[in-house]
Amino acid sequence: VIDSSYANTQWAFQRFNIITRLNLIKAVITPLFNLLLVFLIHVYGLLVSPVIILLFSIIYYRIYAPKLNFAVTFDFRKCLFLFKIGIALQFFSFLFWASRGIDRTIIAMYFPAAQLGYYSFALGFINNIYKLISDFGNILNPAVLTELGKVNHALSIQKELNKLIVLM
Repeated sequence: VIDSSYANTQWAFQRFNIITRLNLIKAVITPLFNLLLVFLIHVYGLLVSPVIILLFSIIYYRIYAPKLNFAVTFDFRKCLFLFKIGIALQFFSFLFWASRGIDRTIIAMYFPAAQLGYYSFALGFINNIYKLISDFGNILNPAVLTELGKVNHALSIQKELNKLIVLM
C-alpha cells in the first residue's frame, strides 16, 4: 500500500521519470534478487525478496521524489461520495485481479507445485515487460488528453489518434 501510494502520487504530479526509472530498476533487479535469495536461503528467498524490493522502492521514492506536504483533513460528504464510487471500483478491481489469477489457480489445481513455480517465474518476466510498455501508455495518456482538450473538435485529430492507438 505504501509503495503504491508513493507511485500514485508521482503519477498524479506527472513525475514520470521517477516512476519509470524505478520500474526499470525493479524489472532488472527483481529476478536477479529472487535467484540470489533462492540460492542463499532456498524457497524462503521468494518470501523475503518482495519485502526487500518494497523497502528499496520506498527508500528510492524518499530520496528521489520531491517532498510532499499533505495536510490531513476530513470531509464527511466527500468521504461518503468517494465511498459510493469506491464500491463499484473495488468490485471491478476484484474482477480484474480474479481474471489475472485464474491461470495460476487452474495450474495449481492440475499440476504439481513445481510446475506452478516455473510458470509464475516465467510470468514474472512477461509482467515486467508489460509494465514497461504500460508505463509508456501512462505517460502518453495525460499528454494526449491535454491536447485533446485544447482541440475544439476531436474528430479533426482522429487520424493521428488512431495511428497512436495502433502503435500502442
